[in-house]
Amino acid sequence: MRRSDREITDISEILSIVDRCKVIRLAMIDGNRPYLVPLNFGYSYSEGTFTFYCHSAPEGRKLEVLQNNPVVFFEMDTDHALVSHELACSHSYRYSSIMGDGTARFLDGDEKVHALEAIMLHQTGRSFSIPSERVSGVSVFAVEVSSLSAKSKK
Repeated sequence: MRRSDREITDISEILSIVDRCKVIRLAMIDGNRPYLVPLNFGYSYSEGTFTFYCHSAPEGRKLEVLQNNPVVFFEMDTDHALVSHELACSHSYRYSSIMGDGTARFLDGDEKVHALEAIMLHQTGRSFSIPSERVSGVSVFAVEVSSLSAKSKK
């Protein structure tokens, strides 16, 4: 990381940033071209490892791309605020962000239900029971994180 003064390594701070983010941008490779989609997400953190959960319609470009190449890069950000100044080039911007890479894996059974519950908890702050007809009507995948970095400008 070029600006090590902005790097965040404390896991409680990283978890706090993830908690404040509601959209993850997932970058994939479609053949030889990049493909990026914004998605709502849920997550789990256990034994030093993040897993992000996303849902989708049961068919479409995103699913085809992930089935052909499950390697992904992700980004999320929050805490946005413009810092004004009298001089144009002296303006700045506050933010907190998370970036990393991982591998997408499609879920079914209990894992799929757990992922949908995690998405609802993260997005709403409430626990939900997911009806089986809803579970069968969507595709759900986990992004198993290989590496992750966080930074913030306050």
